[in-house]
Amino acid sequence: MACIQAGGCAVGDEAGDGGPVGAGRGPLRYTDLQCSIPGISQRMLTHTLRQLRRDGLVTSTAYPGVPPRVEYALTGLGATLLDAVTALIDWAGTHHDEITRNRTHYDKEVHGS
Repeated sequence: MACIQAGGCAVGDEAGDGGPVGAGRGPLRYTDLQCSIPGISQRMLTHTLRQLRRDGLVTSTAYPGVPPRVEYALTGLGATLLDAVTALIDWAGTHHDEITRNRTHYDKEVHGS
């Protein structure tokens, strides 16, 4: 993936680069995850990763150093979700324009704007 640096994040030309834990590309650091999910707050990512760990879908490995480094990876159970999540992402991409039109139509109908 072609990347450029932007505010400490690698921004690529592929949208939605796998979401939490990089869709099976191997362990990812917290900052890499945060950069791959546009608009996510640090609080929301931390909460989501904690829930995924609790559910047994993600592992975290801490490495000593300054600053400390933590990597997140899918577990075997988490990897079983990849096909379903990928299908959902593909569906959303395919139908994005139609959904946007429906929202605009609805908003005009309900709010008169």
